[in-house]
Amino acid sequence: MHRFLDDFWDYYRDLLAYKDAPSEQTAEKLRSDFCKLFDTKSGYQLLDERKQLTLLKISELLYVLEHPELPLHHCPGS
Repeated sequence: MHRFLDDFWDYYRDLLAYKDAPSEQTAEKLRSDFCKLFDTKSGYQLLDERKQLTLLKISELLYVLEHPELPLHHCPGS
């Protein structure tokens, strides 16, 4: 579980960096990294279930890749 948290915060920092210098290549890498992060089994049932639910919301959660001017916590339609 600690590994997931470390990887999650590393990913979040990568998203913050993307907002400062967006590019299509970086956006594609971030999409791929998101899938790896949330599709990899941790061995903890509750965490794995939550990760799968998160993965289903990929388009909403990675909206910032299309609109880097928005804050990371922005949700489309809100």
